Amino acid sequence: MRNFKTYLYIGANILIIVLAFLIYKNAGQSLALLRQHAPHEEIIPHINYFFFLSVPALIVPFVVFLILLIVEFSKNISILKEQQSIQEVITDNKSTVEEENKKLLEEQKIEQRRRETEQISAKLKEGIREIEGQNIEEQEAIGTAILSLIAKHYNIVQGEIYLASPLKGENQVLKLLTTYAYYIPEGKITQFEIGEGLIGQVAQAKAPLNLDTIPEGFILIASGLGKATPSNLLILPLCTNDNQLVGVIELATFKPFDDFDVKLFNEAGMLLAKLFINETTKISE
Repeated sequence: MRNFKTYLYIGANILIIVLAFLIYKNAGQSLALLRQHAPHEEIIPHINYFFFLSVPALIVPFVVFLILLIVEFSKNISILKEQQSIQEVITDNKSTVEEENKKLLEEQKIEQRRRETEQISAKLKEGIREIEGQNIEEQEAIGTAILSLIAKHYNIVQGEIYLASPLKGENQVLKLLTTYAYYIPEGKITQFEIGEGLIGQVAQAKAPLNLDTIPEGFILIASGLGKATPSNLLILPLCTNDNQLVGVIELATFKPFDDFDVKLFNEAGMLLAKLFINETTKISE
């Protein structure tokens, strides 16, 4: 509607200018004729009277329309500025909403991941209790059952368990107890001293080591399809509540281990350490 008014004012001003031009053109022709047929002294008053009436009659509407046009343009500019301000507010609100939605989705993902980890943790704890209740005498069989349990609920592609010998005292040595889907090449070292290699370093630090980049061929998975190298490796110490080193467990997958995974296997590692201690005590007795 405002654009229509603006165009109307512009058209009116153009029309006034055209009419003024035509009037003055015709007036000039009429005055020329008057000069030819009337004495000069008689025509001067008529000419002055004509200009006295015609000039204001043409200028006043032009000025009025010009003022109205300026006012209308000013209103349009104000409206455009207001619309721009509203658009900026809408854009800011949209950005805020998008950020809040993104944050909410991230929180939902974290909460979902936490629930998934709790479910896996509950299944692992239940499975470890079942293994403990089976009264398995051989530690290797216990280790194999544990790795199979972890593979079932977490989908690891490779696993190893090293047991400290002796379980108490100094000069401990970590010996390979059992493996899961692990290809053992000829000449592979299956025993580490404390501080030797990644296994020995984790045992010495008694802290987990989470690697997301593994050199090609560092560890190999044996399957019916051949051999493959997993891309993520998690090595954790098996320690009791009083921080006694019992062994080291190594797990490999094709997906990264996150903080929830590290916490999950740390808690499971304490149960495994207790299980091996109890079984070793039974064997000694």
